Amino acid sequence: TGDADAVRLAAASLVVGTPVIKTLLPEIEKLRPKAKDPVAYKLLMTQAYLYAQDYPKAKELAGELRKTYPDSDTALALLTGAESKMGDEKAAYAVVDAQIAKHPDDHRLVELKAQIAEQQGDFARAAKILQGLLNSGNAVAEDYNAFAWNALFESKVDSAALQAAQQGNLLTGRKSFAVMHTLACVYAAQGKTTEARQLAQKVMLANNLEEPNSDVWFLYGLIYQQYGANQAAIAAYKRVKKPVGVINPVDTYVLAQRHLKELKAN
Repeated sequence: TGDADAVRLAAASLVVGTPVIKTLLPEIEKLRPKAKDPVAYKLLMTQAYLYAQDYPKAKELAGELRKTYPDSDTALALLTGAESKMGDEKAAYAVVDAQIAKHPDDHRLVELKAQIAEQQGDFARAAKILQGLLNSGNAVAEDYNAFAWNALFESKVDSAALQAAQQGNLLTGRKSFAVMHTLACVYAAQGKTTEARQLAQKVMLANNLEEPNSDVWFLYGLIYQQYGANQAAIAAYKRVKKPVGVINPVDTYVLAQRHLKELKAN
């Protein structure tokens, strides 16, 4: 019945970023002709195909979404995500550049371009893209934070990264968990362990944490590593949980795994 089909689609939307979606794909593919909201259905299926690594189908549906909503950031992100996964980053950059030409002051589009570089592991290129955004005068706190966080992946935690992290913290009134966490990690990576430890406590308070979460454990790992306490660092990095579903290339877990590899502990 229609109600049963709607329930199936609703259930699929709840697990679209988890392994369960792969088992549901054959069933929900059959529901396309019955979908009461074709756009919502295409959005769901695009995300599902991306998770299932069926990138050609994801690209096709994302392209259809863009035809319907040419200025949709979500449709653009899905399309470039599929193209990047297919190894066609040139096409991904081209479509984003075309959109930036139409909306030169939209910093979200520049962030998306940086994300394409990050998907390819080209953190140096991502840094250049984000630096251009910071220089444009249109940057917001999240942009400064993204630049500083990217530096941890680029292994280039220099004064520019510190300044960006501090500016992001200033713009958020020193109250954002994510931004304070980035600044603390930058301090730790630069060997400023006193500042990092002091900020670690504020990070915990900002998120009402009684016990460290994965992000805080990573921060402690950085601090321990600076002290040369490698076994303590390894233990902290191993407490960074692997995300469920698709792993963002700039997730804290990815950084933790990199440090474990450096310490020859994974």
